[in-house]
Amino acid sequence: DIVVQDQPLRSRDVNGNVLEINLDEAVSALGDMDLLQRMATMFLSEWDGHQVQIQQSLAERDPGGLQIHAHTLKSLVAMFQAEPTRHAAMELERLSQQENVDWANCARQVEVLFRAMGKIKPALEAFVAGTRTT
Repeated sequence: DIVVQDQPLRSRDVNGNVLEINLDEAVSALGDMDLLQRMATMFLSEWDGHQVQIQQSLAERDPGGLQIHAHTLKSLVAMFQAEPTRHAAMELERLSQQENVDWANCARQVEVLFRAMGKIKPALEAFVAGTRTT
């Protein structure tokens, strides 16, 4: 198992609740922890830019831009097995593809996505800064 700050990163806690991120599975799927750490470093360095692009597309009511940026985030967080965040991005992508985009609903989904991203950021930062294997 991967351990960050003395806590294993698993898909469920001891009570069976789904966790926000599963780096054990991400490392297993990729097969290279160093590569995953480098990818996490890059994602974190681009974090604010991704959020700005989403906000800008929303403000400009640009469905194509919103779709591509939501899709990009969906793909990035999927790499880290962050399923709730991936689902939030996927829903935003879906909303942006509708013929008559409901911009108020998109704005609410952006908030959901950003909250979900906020929940995984500390785990990614800890993974980059101090992960060790047991």
